[in-house]
Amino acid sequence: MGFGLILGIVAVAIIGSSTTKPAQEQAPVAEKPIVVSAYELVAAYDQNEVAADAGYKDRLIEVSGTVTQIGRNVKGDAFVALDVGYRGWGILCFARGDRETKLAALSRGQFVNLRGRCCGRTQPVPGFGSAALLARHVGLELVD
Repeated sequence: MGFGLILGIVAVAIIGSSTTKPAQEQAPVAEKPIVVSAYELVAAYDQNEVAADAGYKDRLIEVSGTVTQIGRNVKGDAFVALDVGYRGWGILCFARGDRETKLAALSRGQFVNLRGRCCGRTQPVPGFGSAALLARHVGLELVD
């Protein structure tokens, strides 16, 4: 009888201690962008695309560069192209929806800081002329 009583007390203690308490809710932490120059970003992709994807793709980045073109691609998406001064590379920043108004305020030759989600290396974009066949770009989807 004494053994059964001890076993019952141990079982109650174990069950009581294993009940979980509700986790405290935490406010979501705002993602800090990776700040990088356009030159540094494309240099990383030119040197090792796999490593650059691991460091930048699908992450929030803030990139700086000089505007070379503002327009729409064949699908109608608004974009701004940044010249980076790096061996034929560029950065294409796409703006959809209400973010297009940000591009309307830009002009060629303007130095800008843009924040967006990195899409990785993109394929040549129709509409850039014959140089598009050789152009290499890193894509960025603007977020604000």
